[in-house]
Amino acid sequence: MLRGLLGTTAFLALVPFFGEAAAQDQRADRLQIEEITVVAQRREQSILDVPVSVTLFSAESIEKQNIQSAKDYLQQTPNVSYQVGGRNGSREIVIAIRGISDIKNAEKIDTSSAFSTYVDEFSQGTLASGQANPPTYDIERIEVLRGPQGTFFGRNSEGGAINIMTKKPSKDLYGQVDFGGGRFNSYELAGVANVPVTDTLFTRLTVQSAKSDGPMKNLHPTGGNSGNEYLSLRGQVRWLPTTNTTIDMQIGYIVDNQDYTPKAATCVKPRFGANPFDGKVLGDIGCYDPQGELLRRINLPAGNPDRVVLPAGMTYDSLNKNRLNLYQNTRERTENRTTTMIGRINHEFEDFSITSISGLAKSDQTQFMDLDHSGVDGIDRFGLFDATNWSQEVRLQSVGKKTIDWTVGGIYYKDKFQATNQILIKHFLAAWMNGDTANQNVIHSDRDGWAGFANLEWHITEPLSLIVGGRFSHDNSSSEWTDVYAACGKVPYGSPLAPGCALRPDQLDRLVLASDGTTVYQSGGRKAQTAGAGYQSTSGKDFSPRIALNYKPNDNSSYYVTVSKGYKPNGVRLNPDSGFDHTSRFKKEQLWNYEAGFNAALFDRRMTVSGAIFLMDWKDMQVLVSEEYCNVGGVLIPIDGPSAPVGNTCLRVPLYSIQNAKKARSKGFELSAQGMITNGWQVGGSVGYLNAKFVDFLANVAGTTADVSGQPIGSAPKWTLSANTQYNFPLAGGEAFARASWSYRSASSLDIARRVNNQYPSNIPAFGLVNLAFGQTWGRVNLALNIENLLDSKYYTAAESFSYAGVMLDVHPRTWFLKATWKTN
Repeated sequence: MLRGLLGTTAFLALVPFFGEAAAQDQRADRLQIEEITVVAQRREQSILDVPVSVTLFSAESIEKQNIQSAKDYLQQTPNVSYQVGGRNGSREIVIAIRGISDIKNAEKIDTSSAFSTYVDEFSQGTLASGQANPPTYDIERIEVLRGPQGTFFGRNSEGGAINIMTKKPSKDLYGQVDFGGGRFNSYELAGVANVPVTDTLFTRLTVQSAKSDGPMKNLHPTGGNSGNEYLSLRGQVRWLPTTNTTIDMQIGYIVDNQDYTPKAATCVKPRFGANPFDGKVLGDIGCYDPQGELLRRINLPAGNPDRVVLPAGMTYDSLNKNRLNLYQNTRERTENRTTTMIGRINHEFEDFSITSISGLAKSDQTQFMDLDHSGVDGIDRFGLFDATNWSQEVRLQSVGKKTIDWTVGGIYYKDKFQATNQILIKHFLAAWMNGDTANQNVIHSDRDGWAGFANLEWHITEPLSLIVGGRFSHDNSSSEWTDVYAACGKVPYGSPLAPGCALRPDQLDRLVLASDGTTVYQSGGRKAQTAGAGYQSTSGKDFSPRIALNYKPNDNSSYYVTVSKGYKPNGVRLNPDSGFDHTSRFKKEQLWNYEAGFNAALFDRRMTVSGAIFLMDWKDMQVLVSEEYCNVGGVLIPIDGPSAPVGNTCLRVPLYSIQNAKKARSKGFELSAQGMITNGWQVGGSVGYLNAKFVDFLANVAGTTADVSGQPIGSAPKWTLSANTQYNFPLAGGEAFARASWSYRSASSLDIARRVNNQYPSNIPAFGLVNLAFGQTWGRVNLALNIENLLDSKYYTAAESFSYAGVMLDVHPRTWFLKATWKTN
């Protein structure tokens, strides 16, 4: 493997020299790609001057590719993977860069994010809905930076950073209106108004609203669909009080509402002994079997515990192959609201500038879920989530290019998160009955800290620069669980409650009674879960350096080597709702990244190429282990283990822990290219290779120690590929374009517990996507048609196991959208 990587590096290193020689014969043809500039080092620079692996999406590419959310640009980014289709709304996304996964989104998990999403230099690290997925309408650029970015982006940038810059107010009067519609009754109405007030005061308002019925329809009499509504408002003001001072202020408000989550039932591994072939459970809508797992289990020999037995008279061929229908008796609803305020002040002196960035993000989520995902009145969930994060950064940096360019600064931040959870029982289930609250809790998480950072870039000679930087960070975190209760087992009406159990206050006035046909039962009340509850706090510090050499032999190529460090703070994870003290304390995660790469403009700037090869070594990697157990007489038994009760009809206990893998390693390479074959024909693509594995990890899974050393790290596909081509041509008195893009992700693993327990699915199969776009412009008017997943690939990116209907998989059918745009100029 190492030999192959070294050979690849040697080949990539020679490409710019070949291109420079070939360019000598092409000076007559002046077709050129515009110079690529990035702000990866908090100042606008040519990509040739920046020693970092970056994928850039310009305003034009965002518009022509119809990029609506993070998944759309991450598909075209090498060594990046993502999961969508979770519980937190239509824009929820969990991202992994070079094998570094963000586990902050996992339910009730208290860790720092593995990477940061910045909007206009403000980090949106903590939202009630999870990882930030900011709007992409009226955006100037998106940069996806790979590898540790601690010096400039600080906390939550161990794996990289997503840097988004909005279009700023300007002195020109400008307006834009977009309207469109597409499959599944999808509609969008958006607009931009840029209005100068005076010669030094400019304003800009951006509005985007969208609505869709979603791909799935609920066939239960309750009705509904997997629809969503989205609204984004952003108002900006730019004031130039002096020729050297710029003040930018903005406020944004986002509403993101989701009805049923678009997931289809596989009928594999249903929970609580449910039968997905019973009409009451799935209404005979059928099963989703994209990879043939259900068929494989049907064909297993008798006696195999994984075998699926179909009802008499039913065969796999006669079974409905469902993909776009739901059958749920309880309406679901997730409502997300986010408000952001960002202020940036920059003043330039003769030799340096001072910049202040102030940011505040407040978000909340209200959620009601049909947790059993079936037509049975079984288990629901209610949740309230609130998050607030703010930060203040000040930095000074040199102006212009000098022998030594420098940056120095500091930041203070504070995050607060609160979650209220209730699991609601709607019928007789194990020891519970309707009206019980199986689990309930309130979680408070706080995090604050400060950091100082500096960067020096010494231009030793005209082509050679030495970059030395670092950041010292101090982080504090705390977690507290209050009002933690678990339901006690039901009792015959009038019988005494079990020791330690008491009725909820609302049950004292209105006690629910229910009969199983022979006995009338009442609730057994609830019992406080005190083991492992209460308040816990941690603190830690870290110094993350970076040193790089950048060699620029000519105006068209550069080469760099970088050594950098990233980290995630230590912490503590409480788990008192299990009824046992399963508190997990985890160490600080540290990562060293060794990287070499190049950037080049070839063939008289008709082609740009970027490449990097890297090796990343982890110490004490933080790994999420998510499990479910049966509580049988006070003894916890793995729910998928051989000793679990048949049908999982037991008191279920969720156990989440964060464990440290002693050593892990990720190595690979990235290559991206974009070129102009003719004046109207562009082609491009990228290749990412990743080999990410645990080197030394004894994981505590299923109550035992499992040696998972040598196994792949989750969410780290070995190959990530993309290709695109676009042709521009005159048509019907205007200018037209046709664009095709393809992306591919090889198979990747899910979490450790699934693999150790051989739990379906333990991995995400490989998948490829083809998208098409056609556009026509007549002056100020543009018409564009976008088709996503042209070949209707049946792929999924995540799985949910808690369901009466079997494992649930996210669905992404073919979609199309036709949009018209009018611009004033």
